[in-house]
Amino acid sequence: MTVVAANVVQRGCGCDDVETVMCGIAALIRCSSWDASKPPWEGGHAGDGALPSEEQLLDAIRRRGPDSQRQLVLHDGMVTLAASTLCLRGPATFQPVKSSTGNVLLYNGQLFGNEDLVSGQESDTLAVLALLETAASAADVAGAVASLKGPWSIIYWQQSTKRLWFGRDALGRRSLQVMVSEGQGCALSSSAPGGFLFEDVPPFGLNYIDVSTSSPSIVTVWRHLVELNAPTVPGGPPSPLNRMCGLPPQMLRTEQPERTPTSGTDSAYADRLFHSLRDAVARRLVGLGKMHPTSEGSRCAVLFSGGIDSMVVARLVDQLLADDEPIDLLNVSFGSTPFQSPDRTAALEGVHELCDLSPSRTWRLVGVNVTTEDIDSERRRIEELIFPASTPMDTSIATALWFAVRGRGELLRPQTNDSATYQTTARVVFSGLGADEQLAGYKGRHRTTFAKGGYEALQNELDGDLARLWWRNLGRDDRVVADHGRELRLPFLDENVVSMIASCPIRSICDLTEEDGIGDKRILRQVSIFLGLSEKTAYRQKRAMQFGSRSKKFVELDRSESAIGSRRHKRREAKIRADSRSG
Repeated sequence: MTVVAANVVQRGCGCDDVETVMCGIAALIRCSSWDASKPPWEGGHAGDGALPSEEQLLDAIRRRGPDSQRQLVLHDGMVTLAASTLCLRGPATFQPVKSSTGNVLLYNGQLFGNEDLVSGQESDTLAVLALLETAASAADVAGAVASLKGPWSIIYWQQSTKRLWFGRDALGRRSLQVMVSEGQGCALSSSAPGGFLFEDVPPFGLNYIDVSTSSPSIVTVWRHLVELNAPTVPGGPPSPLNRMCGLPPQMLRTEQPERTPTSGTDSAYADRLFHSLRDAVARRLVGLGKMHPTSEGSRCAVLFSGGIDSMVVARLVDQLLADDEPIDLLNVSFGSTPFQSPDRTAALEGVHELCDLSPSRTWRLVGVNVTTEDIDSERRRIEELIFPASTPMDTSIATALWFAVRGRGELLRPQTNDSATYQTTARVVFSGLGADEQLAGYKGRHRTTFAKGGYEALQNELDGDLARLWWRNLGRDDRVVADHGRELRLPFLDENVVSMIASCPIRSICDLTEEDGIGDKRILRQVSIFLGLSEKTAYRQKRAMQFGSRSKKFVELDRSESAIGSRRHKRREAKIRADSRSG
């Protein structure tokens, strides 16, 4: 984990002597007198199911951090903290980390912008712990955590108050789940064990559990100026969660002062987005870890559909990474030979374009080919990872993402037109997630909203998209990617990028009077031209991952056939029992 100013990252820079890790974190509080009158989440309910054991919790986060797994027991055995660590560059700070005052930190995050806290070779885990050491009151702790920039989830034991603090960043970019049980207590985990009824911790504020009381409960300390009377999030989670939004005002379009666009300003806004995205990618390239001189592996990969979002991210990584570093482009396709999904076709066109723009780079297009047998073998694992998300859309998107990030497939070499089996070595995976939600990239919903209510209604919808991301996408996707011991990095959801987009006049972002592939995400299409990408790429229409990879068709087919098979099996068993009785 690291924080370095973006302008220090140039092509070929070292930046390898900074400590960077990713973690899975978990906590278990055993308490027979748990107070269920408060969250989760604001409903105050608690189930009567058994909590997972310490071993089950540690096993659930093991794949997130394959390099180290540790536990720490506190408060006479009432509290157990556990962490697993993925070392991107050492020497790592293995967690849990305990200070001389008895405070303990579990921190799964990256500091991307807190130069006042960390610089050089310092550990950001230790820097966050040092910051929290200075916080005495609840407001101080919440304020300290609110100052952190970048994705994070946190569990923090404050020895002086006997409080266990926990929460997620305002966008919810790192997973944290919770389960409470009547007469047993509470469990927290980055990834929950299968078979237990965990739910996502909302990223609306920092929470604590005071275990010094006879009946502990979850108390929320609000981090931003967000209250229960906040506007309803359209299409958000069930009440009361859809009446809360943890995003600070600078990230919301509807909170920006009214701007009247003038002639000739669109290019200037696109230039600002280009520089904001470039800085965000630069910050996320620091601390990838040293590549062994004889290694042919890659340190980073890009989820690559060949669409404009992934092409822009890949091109930015290309501009900032040393020329001798290979870049893996992970493209997933479902079906049977040949695996020519729409995304595979676009990816093949895209990688040829990247090779022309940067011929000295080794580009590795990894064709991840998924059959129905593959789906069936991993379906249970994926469904456990994404729970409580469980819709057919969740499953088809998560299945595509899980196989893509596994990075095992056919290496398609555009320079030589041959192929070979390949397994990516990258532990950092870049994604264009967040572009569509902020730049009006969804054809059906955004164009329908615009047609009904114009730009004002569209602004509200885009704010709702951003506020929904934690619930619809981010926790689910973080768990799926981390299951392979890799870290998901999202430059479009960098705080500075989000605030910059929110400050732009909406007519500079998009023009939905224009046709698909032109008016939607118009500002990003201008950025792609700045980057030297072709007009074919710049004006390629949006195709959702589950359709472009064909995962929706084959995952739903597999689910249907599995259900049919299960019903047939049950009927056969019933017939055997009936025949046995009649015999």
